[in-house]
Parts: sequence; C-alpha cells; structure tokens
Amino acid sequence: MPSPFTPRLGTNYCPRDEEILEIRDLLSRTFVSFKMDILDLPIQWANLTYLSLMGHGWGVLSCRVALEVLTRCPQVQDCRLLMNEDNANNMGPHMGTLTASPASVSLPSGLGRLFRRLAVPALRNFELRGRSNMGSEDPTFVASFVTFLATALSFESFTVDTQIFTRESFMGILRELPTTTTRLSIQDRPRSWTNAVSGILGDDTIALLIPTPEHPGSCPALQELRILRCLCPSDADLLRFITARMTLPASTLRSVDIQFNRERQVDITADIQPYVDGGLKVATSYFHSQVSRSFSPWQGLADAPPITPGNNFQFT
Repeated sequence: MPSPFTPRLGTNYCPRDEEILEIRDLLSRTFVSFKMDILDLPIQWANLTYLSLMGHGWGVLSCRVALEVLTRCPQVQDCRLLMNEDNANNMGPHMGTLTASPASVSLPSGLGRLFRRLAVPALRNFELRGRSNMGSEDPTFVASFVTFLATALSFESFTVDTQIFTRESFMGILRELPTTTTRLSIQDRPRSWTNAVSGILGDDTIALLIPTPEHPGSCPALQELRILRCLCPSDADLLRFITARMTLPASTLRSVDIQFNRERQVDITADIQPYVDGGLKVATSYFHSQVSRSFSPWQGLADAPPITPGNNFQFT
C-alpha cells in the first residue's frame, strides 16, 4: 500500500522541495515531467515502496532513466511508468537485466528492447497503456513481452489498452499470458479515427479464452473478465465463453463485465440465468444508436412549446 503521504514533484519544483525528499522514512514518491535529472535528487531510493514516474513531451523521462531509477528501488511494490520515448535505442549497453519487485507496473510505451531488460519475479498486476505505433509491429515484440511476463511467478492481473497492438500481436500476447492470470481487463479502441468502427478484438480473440477438450484455453484460472468499448465478441460467442467456463469441473469464473460499443444482437439473459443464480456476476451494456433526429431541450417539460424547425436540434 502506498504511504498516505505522497509528495509530488512537478514542473514547479524548487530547491526547498529537497527537504521533503530527504525524509528518511519517505515511502512514496510521485514525479511529474520536469526539466531536471531525477537521478540527482537526494532520495532514499531503497526505501520507496510506491513510485510513479510520468513523462510528457516536454519532460526528460526516457527508458534509460526509468530503468536506472527502478534498479535503485528494490522495495517497490507498486510502480507506474509513463514514458515519452518511442524507442529504447539510448538505454546503453551498460544496462543489464533489471530485477525489481513491483506489484503493479504501468508501461504505456513499453517496447521490445525495454521488456527484454526487465525481470520482475514478484510482479502481480500489470497495466499496459499507450498510443498506436509504439512498436508492437516489431516481430520481436511479442517474444520479448512474453519472456518478460514469464519472469513473474505470481502474476495475477493484466489490464491492457489494445490501441498499441496489431490484432496479431495482441492475440500472441493473449495466448501466452501466465496460467496464473485471474483478472483480465481489456479496453478496445480503434487504432485511428479513420477506422473508428473497427477495434483490435474479434470473435477469434474470445475464442482463445474458451476451453475445449483438447486445450484449457488461455488464462485457465481466470476469475474476472472485463472488456470495454468493444464491438466483439458477438453475443453468441460471449454465451459460448460463459457456458464453457461455467461447465468446467472446477470453474473459477466469478465475474464478467462487457461494455459493448454496438447494439445487442441476441438476448442471452435466459441462457446465463442458471449461472447467475449460482453466483456468477454478469454485467453487459450496449450502445444504442436509435437517437431521434429531432430533439428539443424543451421535451419533457410541462410548458414545452410545440416542436418546430426553429426550436429543435437536428442530428444528421
């Protein structure tokens, strides 16, 4: 757990802030992008249990700096990194494998070379977010990422934004998630505004999570599945997933939360009711595109005037 006292250093940093940084029992530290070398700050790095490094376009947080900071923090339990560097080419040959013990790591711009240099045996919760074209097209990306996760012997939770992936690279990651994964949260979104109706997920994605007699499926210990802003899976495939998981001899599934960015195709409520009665939590929501093309802010008011072309809003 982070310390309740979480000092924050940002662009308004002044030398007097160093008095706070020198506190012997300081356990928590948040850095926001600022124009200085954080490695020169008088911090008791070895005492930190919570660390948040957030760089932006005007900041200085690079892969090299992030790795060097983490090597100084052996007690970190919760670590979040937001880096502004698109590649890891300047990490330098002197950086060896990083061994840390974070409980949660967010690497929004994580690339293949970065993951090859990370080893996190105590990692439990991993969050990966970023923007498109962050390197997942690199043929070594999936292998590097899978190798990185393989070092996490107690891995439990994966939260991911699919925007940085191609469909192929995301499915490659999903196939190889540690078998200890119990919570999976996916936010799907288009890779560009020009392709706003298509995300990364497809019915073949959810199929990877469906156990068969020949294969237990990805994440066999899965307890919670959450998917946001998705067009897929179809309602029929969602039913297949729930049915297959809940009819296992030792089912682990406890919660399913799907927020669709489309209309309902098939009502599966009656089909999943027996599982809900047995304790499964299921929440689904759908996007409704049936919006009136003639709307007035007066609608619903007792003294609303007649709707005319002069006092309504037209949706086109």
